[in-house]
Amino acid sequence: MKMNWKRWKENKFFWMGIGAVGIVVISGLLFLLYFSPKKEKGRKDVLASAGEKVITTSDFRKRLQTLPEYYRNFAVENREVFLNDLINRELLFDEGKRKGILRDESTREKIEEAKKDIVVTQFVRKEVLGKIEVSEDELQKYYNEHKDELNSGKRSPSFEESKPYLEKVLKSQKEEEVFRNFLKELRTRSKVEINSDRLKELKIE
Repeated sequence: MKMNWKRWKENKFFWMGIGAVGIVVISGLLFLLYFSPKKEKGRKDVLASAGEKVITTSDFRKRLQTLPEYYRNFAVENREVFLNDLINRELLFDEGKRKGILRDESTREKIEEAKKDIVVTQFVRKEVLGKIEVSEDELQKYYNEHKDELNSGKRSPSFEESKPYLEKVLKSQKEEEVFRNFLKELRTRSKVEINSDRLKELKIE
């Protein structure tokens, strides 16, 4: 299948957010759990307050860092909208706590699952995929082999024009292979066993 260079350029900002959306939702919950400081008189880093709670410049930056780059850029450009969203979350979170939502068993289970998702995501990103790099020679080789497929209709883009796309493609391929091999080794080391018969017979309501 040919690579549509023109279409990729038109949609590059959309793809920047792929793979990180789940972590945004989860980290939003944990932001409310752990970043709700009390109001202190004389603080100069307060962006907004609601009763005794405040959102500081540090809180604002930390929350921004959990967003994919595209959404982070949007939030920076529309920072007042983003800040008001944080305020609304804070107010709703406090109301939920007062109603005992955090003591609810299903809520506690969801929080534990959210923690697992964050740990898994961070571990894979830092320890498994964090050191993967694509060399200039690899990019040049791939470009030479797929130059015709990069044709946007009028001309093939130059190597320099293609590099962001080529790096994305090659890095993705490497990440997939590294992750697959790491998971295979981990499962072997952990002696994973699956009861297929019991799984088939399991009744799901």
